[in-house]
Amino acid sequence: MSLPLQLQSSTVQRMVVVGEEEKEEEEEEKEEEEEEKEEEEEEKEEEEEEKEEEEEEKEEEEREEEEEEEEEKEKERETGAEGYVRFFI
Repeated sequence: MSLPLQLQSSTVQRMVVVGEEEKEEEEEEKEEEEEEKEEEEEEKEEEEEEKEEEEEEKEEEEREEEEEEEEEKEKERETGAEGYVRFFI
């Protein structure tokens, strides 16, 4: 017993439609996954940039502190030298 040709045709058409819908769903899922990956990559890049900025800020602060210390040492030397000269005068 085979199905009448019309029924076979409509069954095949439904199978094709279902198959196409499944393909579309799979494609949409893949696109969503790709978008999520891209977002994760962007977040990682932003985090790396923030870390780099923080490191640069720390380095800058350290440089400024070192410069201040050098200036203080230089002032102490100058003050010390003046006191030494005054002592002999």
